[in-house]
Amino acid sequence: MGYLGALFLLSRLIRQSEQRGIHTVATSVQLRVLGNFLLVGGPVATLVESFARTALLRTAVTYEPSTWSFIGSWDLPWWAVFTGLGMIAFAKVMRTGAEMREELEGTV
Repeated sequence: MGYLGALFLLSRLIRQSEQRGIHTVATSVQLRVLGNFLLVGGPVATLVESFARTALLRTAVTYEPSTWSFIGSWDLPWWAVFTGLGMIAFAKVMRTGAEMREELEGTV
């Protein structure tokens, strides 16, 4: 589900940047939203998947693992964390560039 949400946000970002342009405040906001989703949504989605897998295994096999055993099978998506951080930083740079462009258009 996390991948599907990220692809939807990426598609929305691309469509909006094609219509309004890349160097706009709205595009930087959409990029920050995608970065936040990857930073938080990716790890949370895989954590929930690990918890569900452990809970289903517990009921299917009737084996009683400890309460926090799902953490051991959690595969943290490091690519999503680093990509999200990079997108948030890039969104800040784009926002500054968009504000500078608006300021330059106002003085000309």
